[in-house]
Amino acid sequence: MRGDLSRLKKTARIYLRAAATEQTPVLVVAIDADDRSVEARRQDVVHALEACIADIGQSAARVDGGLVMDATAIHPLVWPCQPFAVTPGVPPCGTLEQLVCGVLAHREADRGRQVDAFLKTAGDGTGWRRPADVGKSHAWAWMAHRQPVDECERFFESPWEDAGLAADLEAAMGPRAARVMQALLA
Repeated sequence: MRGDLSRLKKTARIYLRAAATEQTPVLVVAIDADDRSVEARRQDVVHALEACIADIGQSAARVDGGLVMDATAIHPLVWPCQPFAVTPGVPPCGTLEQLVCGVLAHREADRGRQVDAFLKTAGDGTGWRRPADVGKSHAWAWMAHRQPVDECERFFESPWEDAGLAADLEAAMGPRAARVMQALLA
C-alpha cells in the first residue's frame, strides 16, 4: 500500500465489516513505518482503523496499543516493529525489508557489504537510473546474492526455515510483535 492510509482504510473496511458478522478473534494489520517512527505510524494506523470502525457503525476500545471491536482484537503491526540499526546491506527506511535485510546482514556481514557495494554502483552509465534507496532495492539485491533459484518467491518465507535466522527475526521484531504472534496462536 506504500504507506497510503486511504488504501489501508479501504482494505481494512472489508475485513472489519466481515469481522462484525463472522467470528474473527484476531485481525492483524501490517504496514511499514516508512519514514515515520514505528510508534507514530502505529498511532496513524489506530486512528485510521477507528475511522473505519465508525464508518461501519461499530465502536472499539483501545487496548494494549491496538483495538477491540466486539470479539475481535485488532493489532497494528508496524515494520520493522522497533528501531533498527542501519548497516551495509540494510535499507534506511522502516519496512519489512529493513527487518529481514537487517537480520541477514547481522548473520552474513560480508554479503551485506556486497549488497551495499552493488547498490552503490547499480545504475552507473548512460540511460540507467540508480535504484532508489528503499527496501525493495535491498531485498532484491539480497535475493540475488543468496539463493536466486527460489528466493524471489520465498524471500520473506525462507528465513523462518533456518532456526538461527528465525530466532534473530523474533528478537528483532520485539515484544509487541511477540504479543501479536501469541494472540494469533492462542
